[in-house]
This record gives sequence, structure tokens and C-alpha cells, in this order.
Amino acid sequence: MAHTVVNVLKRMDRDECFVKALCLIQLREVSNAAQKYRLPKDLKMILSALKISANRRKSKLPSPDEELSSALVTLEDAVQTGLNACANPHSNTTICEQRYSICPASREDIYAYIDLIYDYFL
Repeated sequence: MAHTVVNVLKRMDRDECFVKALCLIQLREVSNAAQKYRLPKDLKMILSALKISANRRKSKLPSPDEELSSALVTLEDAVQTGLNACANPHSNTTICEQRYSICPASREDIYAYIDLIYDYFL
């Protein structure tokens, strides 16, 4: 089931807005940690699972299911890009936007959508 969802997400995300959102959300969570930014628990779990998956993938041989690997790596890479952006305080807000520039949604739009759905995740 998870394999199917990951593949469907990648196929549907032609404008890279989902991966841009993952990148920006990870960036916002880390950069605003001291301010205790409210991130839905389910979303935190997704980010955590993608970070764990990326770490496991780095220590193992490539998966025989290349299509899944490609889709999953795309999501893992978005989260890792958000983490890496925090290391560069001068350009951290633009790294995700530059990397996923094909997405027409702005950083502010994506953050507003997450804030809007926060109460539904409680």
C-alpha cells in the first residue's frame, strides 16, 4: 500500500509542489524549533519516516524495485534539502524555492495551507 501511495504521489506531482512543500515544511520545522512552530503530528511522523528511510537507504544496496526507489528518493531528497537549507542561514529560505521552482505555489502559500489544515490533524 505504501509503495503504491509513494508512486502515485510522484506521478501526480508534475509541478513538484508536494516535494517543495516537504522541503519548506522541514526547513520551517528546524529553523523555528525554538519558537515551537505548530506542525501537525502526522506531518512530523511523515518527515521523520522519510529521514529514517533516507538514512537506511544510504547504508544499504539499492532496492530491486527501482521505480519505488526513484519515487521514494524524490521525497527523501526534498526533506534532506530542507534540512541542508538550515545550515545556510543566508539563503535557507530560497534553497527549496530554487530547487523546486517549477511549482507555482509560493512559500507563503504552502505555509498558509499547512496552517489552514493544522486543526484537522488534531
